[in-house]
This record gives sequence, structure tokens and C-alpha cells, in this order.
Amino acid sequence: MKMTFSHQLKKGFTLVELLVVIAIMAALAGVSYPIITSMIENSNITAANKVCKDIVSGVQGFKDDNGDLPINWDKVDENAQIIVLTTDGENDADFTHIMFNTEVGKEVANTNKPYIKADTVEDKMGGLYEEGETAGLYDPWGEPYYIFMLPDAEGSLTDPFTNTVLRNQWCIAYSTGTDRAGKHHDVDQPRAKTSKTNKKKSTKKDKKKDKDEEETPLRYPDYTEEEQESISDNVYSWKKTDD
Repeated sequence: MKMTFSHQLKKGFTLVELLVVIAIMAALAGVSYPIITSMIENSNITAANKVCKDIVSGVQGFKDDNGDLPINWDKVDENAQIIVLTTDGENDADFTHIMFNTEVGKEVANTNKPYIKADTVEDKMGGLYEEGETAGLYDPWGEPYYIFMLPDAEGSLTDPFTNTVLRNQWCIAYSTGTDRAGKHHDVDQPRAKTSKTNKKKSTKKDKKKDKDEEETPLRYPDYTEEEQESISDNVYSWKKTDD
């Protein structure tokens, strides 16, 4: 008896079909990548903004509990008009140690509770980084936060980037944002509004001019265009984000 076998060939993808699939996948990736990138950046901005506000509220909480600022006074100038800190573990006067209540912080400030909470990270990005006796707090882009405090915790600070007075704010914090640039300058001489003397009687035209000036305050005086651009994406404790 003669047996026959049927051989059925399986049809695979042709080269043209594979190219079409690859082209479709590339198009989808091109469309989705900017969306995903934007979502990540918005998430980073929200996280950094929260930490900036947590820093300020944490400083206030420490002041309320201990009657002092959360710094090692041996590491700052007692005569400074403004205390400027950078949470890199080197230029923060033990601020990070104290606020997170590390072993060093407990010894320096004699405290028994943390005033800021953040994830512990293995590299200098997006959280509390500890290495030996050094503790630093870093934003989502790998840069430290900047903090300004008045030594006596009274009065109001001025915006370190503009000439506007920040009413009833004696402690502020900011992150340099996505581009990791946009640092302040001239902080030893904080900008303040100058009072006008011998002011003549205001006319309706003068009042309209004053109102327009109030609605459109000066932005980044004495800064170059490059500095203004780098400052534009900074994240602040005293300004609202677009989120």
C-alpha cells in the first residue's frame, strides 16, 4: 500500500510587511515619546515643588518646637543678613542632618523627630543621599535645593530673582529645575522696593499707570537673556506651578 504525505508550507511575513510593521511602531514611538517625557517632567516638577514647600513648613515646625533655626550656628556667619544654604551636605550648616533627624542631626540640634520626609536614594538624585557623615537632599534632576532664611525669623525676604518683596515669608526654598541652571546672584544685598519721596498728588492717569505696574512687575532685573531663560523653569516654594 502506497502512503503519501501532504507537505503544507507555512507562509511567513514578507520583507515588505515587516517594513510596514516597523514603520508603524516607529511612528507610534515618535508620537508617544514626547507625551511620556512631558508626563515625567510634570511629575518631577510637582515632586520638587512639594519638597520646596516641605522645607519651608519643616523649618517653621522646627522653629515652633525649638525656638531656633535648624542649623549649626558654628558653620554660619552670625552677622549675615540672610542665611543662604545649599542642601549638598557641604554648604547647608548641617540643615539636612537636623531636618531628617540623622545621628549627626540628633547630636547637633538635640532633637528626636524628623521635620522633612523623603526617599533615601543610592545616588544624588531625587531624595536623601547619605555617605558617611555627609547628608544631602537633591531634587529630581540631581541638584541640591537652595534655601534662604532670615536669622531672626522676622520680617520678609525678597525674591532672589526679582525686586519683589515676599510678604510674611522669612524662609524660602527653590530648585533650579529641568536645566539645572538658574542660580541666584547678589544675595548678600537683597532687592527691595524703594519708597518714593515727595510724591505729588496722583491723577487718574498716574493711578492707571501704577495699577499697570502692579499687574506686570519687573521680571529678573539685571539678568542677561541667558540667565532669564535658565531661571524660567525654576521650581519655587513661594510660587505656584502650572500643574
